[in-house]
Amino acid sequence: MNVSEFTARALLLLTPGVISVLIVDALTVHAERKPFAFLIHSFVFGAASYSLYAVVWWLNSIVAALLGPLAVPISWWPRNITILNALVDNKHTINFSEVALTAALAIPMAIFVSYSLNHKLLHRAASGYGITKKFGEPDVWGFTFELREAEWVRVRDLSSNLLFEGWVRAFSDIESPRELLLFDAVVYKNDSGEELYSVDAIYVSRKNEDWTVEFPNIKRTLIQEEVPDDQQAGESRPTESNGRSTEAGSDRGDSQEGRPEFATDHTEAG
Repeated sequence: MNVSEFTARALLLLTPGVISVLIVDALTVHAERKPFAFLIHSFVFGAASYSLYAVVWWLNSIVAALLGPLAVPISWWPRNITILNALVDNKHTINFSEVALTAALAIPMAIFVSYSLNHKLLHRAASGYGITKKFGEPDVWGFTFELREAEWVRVRDLSSNLLFEGWVRAFSDIESPRELLLFDAVVYKNDSGEELYSVDAIYVSRKNEDWTVEFPNIKRTLIQEEVPDDQQAGESRPTESNGRSTEAGSDRGDSQEGRPEFATDHTEAG
């Protein structure tokens, strides 16, 4: 078997892994993957998919043996696992139904992995046993905005002498510059506190070094109490393609309930 033929066969057999990686990448928050990392993940997910296929095949064989003549509905399932033989032996024909069935199994597996990552199931279990102190988010930005009380924010644009207040409706993931979408927003001068205008929604994007974000509703004791639960936060903040949204503020309309008073010491951070 020459290299090109082996590569073609390997790529075909890695199809379930590629499908899994594409689904997980679309449904989870993560740093940009390098081509080599994508290849490795595809191999790992592919191996997991074929392992799942082997388990299903084994269970199917047991059921077929128990049912005997009644096993007609499952008789179409391949009776042998030929994946490894097809990879190393060019005389062995690839069983396309085997690849297709494995690719079909890869879809629910990838959805389960995505659910586990988004809800931080591994970090929750490890944190519960004291194994790790990591919070599961890619960075502190994501961790902070996943806190339940991080809904009302005060954003100070130090370079433009502006201050924005509003409910967080959406925030960027790990892109730079950072992005925020604020509802029921009010814009002030940062140095004097003079109100300039208010608007139903405002999009704010700045370089990391040009602004600071304050959370008037978060108390130190509150953070200490809620960190274990909030490490897995995300139930009310579904991931979107270009960032994450929060349901907080989405149905508030013009209501000002819960809006903290503007701090009188606003010039300290300026």
